[in-house]
Amino acid sequence: SSGINAEYGGAVDDTPSQNFLTSLMKIFPLIYPKVSTRFTEEDMHHLSRVVRGVSAVPIGSELPFVITAQDSKLTPLQSAVISALRCIGDCQKSDEKLFPHLIIEFLVLGTLSYLPPPVLGTPVADLLGKKLANQSQMSKSEESVYISFGEQCLQNALTLYDGRHTNEYVVAAHTMEHVIKMIRGPLGLKYACPAQSTWLLCHSTLLSVVKKGVSTACEQGEKFEGMWKEFGKCLEDFLFGDHRPPINLSYEERVAHEQLDVSLISLIQEVILPRAGNTPVPFVKHVMN
Repeated sequence: SSGINAEYGGAVDDTPSQNFLTSLMKIFPLIYPKVSTRFTEEDMHHLSRVVRGVSAVPIGSELPFVITAQDSKLTPLQSAVISALRCIGDCQKSDEKLFPHLIIEFLVLGTLSYLPPPVLGTPVADLLGKKLANQSQMSKSEESVYISFGEQCLQNALTLYDGRHTNEYVVAAHTMEHVIKMIRGPLGLKYACPAQSTWLLCHSTLLSVVKKGVSTACEQGEKFEGMWKEFGKCLEDFLFGDHRPPINLSYEERVAHEQLDVSLISLIQEVILPRAGNTPVPFVKHVMN
């Protein structure tokens, strides 16, 4: 919209205030329980447009006024966005068809941990797995807020996936592949991430998702072909990418990071290779090579 464009180089600034948008988002969790049985996938798509729109609104000069002492990592608007999405997953009357959309929505918002807000206008298919973009338009304080928001969204996506990874709609939507696509970006960047906490979170996410989902992936192989390809690329980007550690990295941190590499190799040895008979041959060959 014109307001968003103004903050990032446009001419007109008619963007609603953070307080107004926060009040708007806080209405949804109050309404949703009353309409949950009638809330469809189409409604979810409309909600996604709203959520991405308000999440991309630049904080800018409002930052000192919207961050409180009690919640120093997220703005009230960001907290309201997460609460609005979580209420769908928490409601027992929610249509199960919404679960993959909900997980993917959290993943898209999770890209804010390493990409600037304008990427939220990019189609999902082009966004997931995208590499680092220029974040010079915002201050370090504003960037830090978006990083915290993105990481919390990723954590919410993982929580939802952990509890529903065998759900038929989650499987049919190739959700495991989408998760790995998203975390492949920070893992491929590693030390080039704006915050080191992001790729570390993505590393633990990868371990958790693969351990949870590998059995289903082996049992329903035809639905996971894309996942195996993405997993192979993710491993290659992380283990063999050109990652130059910062000069101030301590010896203890170097050792700890080497152990993270070892944990992925152990994952392959202990979780993947024992199921080699039900794993795509190209993936096994790729890993062995």
